[in-house]
Amino acid sequence: MSFKSILSIFFLLISVQLFAQDRAMTATEIASFKKVVSNAVKVKTLSADFTQYKKLGFVDKEIISSGKIYVVHPEKMSWVYSSPTNYSMIFKNNKIFINDQGKKNTVGVGKNKQFEKISQMIANGIAGELESSKDYSISYFQNTGFNIVQVTPKAKDAQKYIQQIILSFDKKDNQVAEIKLLEPSKNYTRFVLKNKKTNQTINEQVFAN
Repeated sequence: MSFKSILSIFFLLISVQLFAQDRAMTATEIASFKKVVSNAVKVKTLSADFTQYKKLGFVDKEIISSGKIYVVHPEKMSWVYSSPTNYSMIFKNNKIFINDQGKKNTVGVGKNKQFEKISQMIANGIAGELESSKDYSISYFQNTGFNIVQVTPKAKDAQKYIQQIILSFDKKDNQVAEIKLLEPSKNYTRFVLKNKKTNQTINEQVFAN
């Protein structure tokens, strides 16, 4: 057997193993998962530490940064980066307020509906609102530790920026533990959430622009 053939078999086996890790839920499993999430305490507020892993182009290593996320569903969401630089994005009042190390900018969501739809899909997923809508469709998968919800935008303007949002719910507490934003280019941004606190009062200052 040639070396090329051996390599082909090797990569085929790796591919089979990777795809085998996540399997599509059956209709019964989907119904059960939705019931568990709907019966859980509704997430009205969330604060958590996050580590962000970003894959760009042909760079082998993921770019790592970290910070905190704050959500008051459905009105406000704030991503506050503390490492390696200070940066924040605040979604509220149909606008996105950006603070890049003191340099501030405001984006009107009304003129950029794709940002509104993407942020709403993330916020709804975090809150456990998992029904498909006119803006996106939902598919369900699972593996040993997580129930996985794949949210696919239907609107073409959103599809230009996001191919899919993948939410991983930890089976231990049925809360979102990871958010992955997959771009059409196959680049991605992955957020791993830790030290989650739900339905606690969030200081309004974190949403100040």
